[in-house]
Amino acid sequence: MFIAGLGDRPLTARATLLVVSAAGRFDPQRVRVQWATDEQAAAGKHSGSTGFADVGAAPAWRNLRAPLSAIPDTATQIRLVADGDDLAPQHWIALTPPRIPRLRTLQDVVGSKDPVFLDWLVGLAFPCQRPFGHQNGVIETPKWRILPDRFGAEANSPVMDKNGGGPLGITDQLLLQVQPDQAVFHGAAGVAHRDGHLRHPRLRNRPASHRRKPKSPLGGGDEANQRLCDAQAADARPAPDVAIFIEVTRPSDSDGQHAPALRFGEPPVMAVVVGFTHLLAGFDNPALVRVVSALLGCPYTSRQATYDLRRLKRKGLIVRLPGHHRYQLTALGRRVAVLFTKVYGRVLAPGLAELDPRLPTDLATRSALAQAWRQLDRSLNQFTNAAFTAA
Repeated sequence: MFIAGLGDRPLTARATLLVVSAAGRFDPQRVRVQWATDEQAAAGKHSGSTGFADVGAAPAWRNLRAPLSAIPDTATQIRLVADGDDLAPQHWIALTPPRIPRLRTLQDVVGSKDPVFLDWLVGLAFPCQRPFGHQNGVIETPKWRILPDRFGAEANSPVMDKNGGGPLGITDQLLLQVQPDQAVFHGAAGVAHRDGHLRHPRLRNRPASHRRKPKSPLGGGDEANQRLCDAQAADARPAPDVAIFIEVTRPSDSDGQHAPALRFGEPPVMAVVVGFTHLLAGFDNPALVRVVSALLGCPYTSRQATYDLRRLKRKGLIVRLPGHHRYQLTALGRRVAVLFTKVYGRVLAPGLAELDPRLPTDLATRSALAQAWRQLDRSLNQFTNAAFTAA
């Protein structure tokens, strides 16, 4: 169906584009705009067509643009034609009615007084805008951000995030708290051994002289900083998803080796993950025995520690340091440990304490959860008693 009224389009310097918002995955040439005169539209014919420029990232909503100059002045009606013959579920097209926006220059909108965050790729292209101020580690909050084109933004943004050391990561980096193990600063064994793929991006390309094991305890500063950055980078990754949680808490087989489940809430498992979440220099069997025994308040033997270490290793939560009988947390292990400890310490433990029927009344009255639970318990008892009485 043709849309009338194109003859009244405002062909000015501020209205030069025909824009259609689109979403989905499709070939840009599959969406075209056709034009016609009133007579041609009445006959169901068109006199020409043109495609759109698609500069967005699929499948998100983005603007398709076509120059109004491509449509002849004699055309009075237009229509959108979307041709899609791919029946795959991931290929679909969603379109909005076309519109002719009134354009304004960036200088008119942003001006030269507001603080602006200029991406590295466009800094020299906008000399009239004022970059945000910074002094003594404190930055001025930008009001605007100017990005490059889609491909430039996708390639440039990861360099500026918290893992790349750029300005986008300042806020995220302030939220991270990591307690380094004191043994790192005393040249403990295993300090200089790291897996290359776990190195922090800012340290990955450092000279080899900075990656060697220090010859004296005084030379361990670089290694300590490296491990601290590794821990921060691992903590900044997203939390484990449901699939990983199920794989960790259920038995599994990896490369023909059976890996017993790490049951959530099991006292030895929780004590193990609590005991080494903060260790950056690694740990061994005797250290694990001491830490877990203190946390459990009961004997924890070396044989039990060997069994737990085997479980953690086969689940991919720890890795053995080459040439040493010491183990170190992997990126996945740190994420799972944080998830287990936070959920147990902040949700389950206080929640179950408030649901305890032996909780004193004066404490229960202060808790909305305890009151709601006791009310539910009373209502269920009344409903059950009424049902049995009626029977």
